[in-house]
Amino acid sequence: MLLVTSGFLGFFGVEDASEALAYTWRFTGVLLVLASAALLLSAIAAVDHWIRGSFSYSGLVALLGSVMAAAANLMLLIVTLRGGDSTGYLLLWAALTLACGWAAVRIYRTSIVIPAPN
Repeated sequence: MLLVTSGFLGFFGVEDASEALAYTWRFTGVLLVLASAALLLSAIAAVDHWIRGSFSYSGLVALLGSVMAAAANLMLLIVTLRGGDSTGYLLLWAALTLACGWAAVRIYRTSIVIPAPN
């Protein structure tokens, strides 16, 4: 789920950053590419959290990435609903939103370490 969302955000970001006519659209493309890189990092952290557990904050990074992916997929779902695009994309964004939300809940329930001041 994180990798699929990262791929879509990277694709949309590179397209916007290279072909957009306005500066703000290019800036949005760069932000999408950075979000894609953050999701790749959170996918690596999720693998570390579930398999190795060598990094103490990998659960937190995976949780933040899954919440970010759920938010991005929810925004794409809303844009698809408002734009009237094909049903295939509508089902894809809905499935990815639900899957990323479920992943966030599952990661949160593994008693991750959330740093807090004493």
